[in-house]
Amino acid sequence: MSNTTTIQNNVRLRVFIILVISIVIRATRTLATDSVQKATNILEVNYLLYGAILICSLMPFKAAWGAAGVAAIIAAILGGSVTILGTIATYRCLSSLHSGCIQTAPWSIITLSLSGILVALDLYQSWNIYQILRAPGVPQSALQRIRILFAWALPFGWLVNAILIYKSKWTIAVGLHIVADPTLIVMATTKETALLILIITTTVVSDFAAFFLVNVNIVRTAILAQIALSVAAGAMLFMPNPYVHKEENNKESEPIIEAVVTPANLENQKLRARQTKSSGRINF
Repeated sequence: MSNTTTIQNNVRLRVFIILVISIVIRATRTLATDSVQKATNILEVNYLLYGAILICSLMPFKAAWGAAGVAAIIAAILGGSVTILGTIATYRCLSSLHSGCIQTAPWSIITLSLSGILVALDLYQSWNIYQILRAPGVPQSALQRIRILFAWALPFGWLVNAILIYKSKWTIAVGLHIVADPTLIVMATTKETALLILIITTTVVSDFAAFFLVNVNIVRTAILAQIALSVAAGAMLFMPNPYVHKEENNKESEPIIEAVVTPANLENQKLRARQTKSSGRINF
């Protein structure tokens, strides 16, 4: 059971590693050939898939892990397609000995190599999720997952407020997360379900209002992340069972061993009875 918990934590940690590599790819592909840039545009879809894997990995039931496995497989297929198409285009470009291709070839190779690493990580994620699905089950508290979700939402709240204050576009609709996120992190494991629902609902409503009031692209993206994390946390409050799967008890009933009466056993019993009687002890 502890091994399954380790695998789950590794899946979540690996998502952040994949996102870091994706950001590096986004930086290096601007110096690569046009064909590689067009091919790597497909990887933008993977951000949604990685977010889905991260959210599903926090859900306290195995069906969510099944959805995460499907997302990991799709990400691997898209990444493999990008790597194959980009490699073919780069090979053809270098074969033509075009001066522009030769200059951008190192960046194209770096970008495609990182893309190949992403494919390997996505396939490894799929295998780990398969192992989790085959495991008997690991207890996961939904309330603990709420604390994790708002711990992730906390940096987005500070980022949104800092950018809007710097641009002199701050609004009260984005300021709620500064107070609400730390409060929810502290109160996540309490029994105050009604209060938690009220706070989460208020933050979601304020996020939707802020999304339409603010015109800064990076802030709108961060607000969407806050909405996704808040909605996922709110959904966990309605989970009826805090466990993924109860491990079935497969213990078999112990066989009843009957004593076989033989003349030797009978003589031994009589001898012990005489010794007990002579010693004055009563054998119950």
